Amino acid sequence: MVGLTAFILFAYWGIWARYTIRFDRRLELLPQVIYGLVWGTAFGGMLLSIWRISELVAYQWQPWGQWLLGFSLIGIWQWLLMDMYWDVYISPEHDSPKSIRIKTLCTHIPNVTLCLLFLAIYGNYAIFIALQTLALVGCSIFMRMPAPWSREKTPPARRARSIFFGLPRCGGYLSDDPENDPYLKAAHLS
Repeated sequence: MVGLTAFILFAYWGIWARYTIRFDRRLELLPQVIYGLVWGTAFGGMLLSIWRISELVAYQWQPWGQWLLGFSLIGIWQWLLMDMYWDVYISPEHDSPKSIRIKTLCTHIPNVTLCLLFLAIYGNYAIFIALQTLALVGCSIFMRMPAPWSREKTPPARRARSIFFGLPRCGGYLSDDPENDPYLKAAHLS
């Protein structure tokens, strides 16, 4: 539990935060923490629901088989939800193509892998949801998620064509001058 908490803090409050483009959005800590708490609890509950479905479907399987099914279903769901919906229609632009790769490999995949292993071994739903909430509170703060009443201008997510009938997916911010772009520099991406 201590190791997973340390990992979440390192991955999301460290790596994820470091490579997030903020576009000068203001830090509004209280609304961002509240948003992160709601987002993290709901998202953790959704992932937990997918895990429970995999347990029910594969109830006669060995625990490693249930984990593999749950991991696969969550991976597909994450790809479809985050890449093709959440990061296109909900989140403000906060990534580049490079940061998407970094965050996927260094935060998102290890998070699901390790937290799902913990869940499979110990079956503690509350800790699983708490870890996902801790991660997403960090994301809300470090991307500077605008409050619903915010009047700040923020670039919308850049859309790219997906492999699913050309539907939009998150493409990440592209700069005309990546070497000198202040937003990419601030996010250690130039």
